[in-house]
Amino acid sequence: MQWMLFAIGLVVAIAINADTIHIVKQLSQDSTLRSSIVAIADSAKEPQVNQGMSIQD
Repeated sequence: MQWMLFAIGLVVAIAINADTIHIVKQLSQDSTLRSSIVAIADSAKEPQVNQGMSIQD
């Protein structure tokens, strides 16, 4: 069972990383694209405004 899970994970990892070289190349050459990705990442990390309710861990 562990080998099957390992194989599935390996296939998924290879499939996801198939375009990483292209992504790095595009981001290194296109400053507008890079700036927009940075802006999206910055907006995603900003905390949501809480509606007066406290969140406890």
